[in-house]
Amino acid sequence: MQEVEVAFCDLCGGSVPAADLESGKAVRKDGRTVGACCIGVLRDAPPPMAGAPVGSGVTAVAGAAQQEGGRLLTVAIVLLVAIATSVVFQIFLQDKVNALAASWQEAQDHAVEKQVSDSNVLMGMDLKLDRAATRADLEAVQGRSGELAASFEVLSGSVGQRLDALQQELTTMRQELRALSDRNVDYRPLFADLRDRHQRIAEAVESLRAIALRAPAAPVVVEPAPPAPVETGGGTLPPELAGLVQKLGAADPAVRFEAVDLLIESKNPDVLPHVLPLCSDADSFVRRLTVEGLREFKHVDAVEALLRVMREDADRDVRDTAWRSLRDVTGEKHPFDADATKEARGRAVQRWQDWWDKAKTNFGR
Repeated sequence: MQEVEVAFCDLCGGSVPAADLESGKAVRKDGRTVGACCIGVLRDAPPPMAGAPVGSGVTAVAGAAQQEGGRLLTVAIVLLVAIATSVVFQIFLQDKVNALAASWQEAQDHAVEKQVSDSNVLMGMDLKLDRAATRADLEAVQGRSGELAASFEVLSGSVGQRLDALQQELTTMRQELRALSDRNVDYRPLFADLRDRHQRIAEAVESLRAIALRAPAAPVVVEPAPPAPVETGGGTLPPELAGLVQKLGAADPAVRFEAVDLLIESKNPDVLPHVLPLCSDADSFVRRLTVEGLREFKHVDAVEALLRVMREDADRDVRDTAWRSLRDVTGEKHPFDADATKEARGRAVQRWQDWWDKAKTNFGR
């Protein structure tokens, strides 16, 4: 079943089929529709007849019909004029609105263009100001960087000098540590032996005291005689040193050890002739202490005694101590291995002897 579009007449409100609009029976103009119901009346109604007699029946009917048709035509014309006027007024209003809208749009576009132009100007000014500030900041930063670079150069030079000084101090400390290490002598075995001897002496004293308690006797007071002065090649030793020299011949190694230690500690060159014979003492601890002390005497006899000990002594520690003392006395650094074979030690001592044969004449002057 075919659907039919129906419109409505704006004059009488009747329905207007779409077919009438297509065939021309109805008219649609500017959104207004006039159906065939009203178009026919508007087209076919005759005009009113003038001078017709009033009173005859037919004439009256005809006149009435004509009069009714005239009223309808008048109403239709008025409506059409009203519609046309409304359409024209709407068109006028629409044109006016369109003109106002175009004018408003143009004003808005102009305002937008003006705003964009002002924004561009302000942005350009901001950029210029930013660039000016940035350039000043860069110049300040560059100046500060130059100052920092100069300070860094000064600091680098100062640090370099300080590092050099510290390096020199470290080198000196290493040399001193090496020298102290070379001069270091392990006295622990000697102290252990002395402790044992002291214990034995204490036990002997206790035994004698016990015997004395069992057989008391009248005390005999003996005044100690002052030590006789000892003649040396350079003069007479003081009484206290003379007494120590007399103890060098004691039978007890501990007594000899203590006497050698005190004589060397005095650093009196006149004790050297009395101390040198103990380089061949029967006790290895006494020999080692003696060659250890000879480093305090820069004398030809001390050097020759140390060379002899390096060559002949049977104790490894005594030989090593003599070598270290010889280096301190002479300032020379010729090598020597106290643990080497007798032939190797002889060759090392010979190198020292060759040097000594040339240096002995001017040594100690």
